[in-house]
Amino acid sequence: MHDLATAPLMAIYQDAFSPKKNPSLWTKEWFTELKEHSDERCILSTYSAAMGVRKALMEANWNVFRREGYGEKRSTTIARSDLPMKEQFRDNILRSPDLCLEDKLIFSYR
Repeated sequence: MHDLATAPLMAIYQDAFSPKKNPSLWTKEWFTELKEHSDERCILSTYSAAMGVRKALMEANWNVFRREGYGEKRSTTIARSDLPMKEQFRDNILRSPDLCLEDKLIFSYR
């Protein structure tokens, strides 16, 4: 990640298999690193709708949005920094009992 060109990222398609198969690419720390290399208008898109992923994005200071899913998928996730989150959606994520995915929890998530 540190070898990226100096231009900030404008779009990220996070398709790193599932958090159970590839947990280190779904953590708060990973999303923080992506944000550090992103333009303030960057959009992150992923098929994942897992609350742990959404919490990790929020903890990394992304604003999280639910998007209608594709095919049989009910919903997907979009994250941005330049648009405010809907308060009710933010509260739903925060009230979820699912844990924020963090590097220190990787081994317990497998």
